[in-house]
Amino acid sequence: MESRELRYFVTVAEEGSFTRAAARLFMTQPALSRAIRQMERDLGAVLLLRTNKGASLTLAGQVLLREGRNALEGLDRAESRTRAVGDSLGDLLHPRPALAGPSDGPLTGTSERGVRPPLGHVRPGAQFVTEFDAPPLASGPEHSRRTAS
Repeated sequence: MESRELRYFVTVAEEGSFTRAAARLFMTQPALSRAIRQMERDLGAVLLLRTNKGASLTLAGQVLLREGRNALEGLDRAESRTRAVGDSLGDLLHPRPALAGPSDGPLTGTSERGVRPPLGHVRPGAQFVTEFDAPPLASGPEHSRRTAS
């Protein structure tokens, strides 16, 4: 199961309607219905009871909704934390002042903790970062990804 398919299912479950879910997902209702039916075939379980008034969860659907929300929250959290670290450190191709100094040849020393960096050579003037503390997570539009200056 892919995260995209899981998001489709969660949206249908939250909306209680394939039509409203399709609109929210910016896709057609038939395409969404096909995707959910394929999920049901792949899982070997009916997830939604379809009626003229909408869709309701089966017991298997309730389990998938609970577990699926947890999985999607974990994916969102992983993405957010990764972006936060990327924003705070910048691209590793643009190193920050750190533990190792410039070198013209093979990197033969070890870091403060005695761990040899995984690089064989470091360009003159490059700095090697061995560890960092991730910044606190920020959410909301005011904390969108900043561009490195």
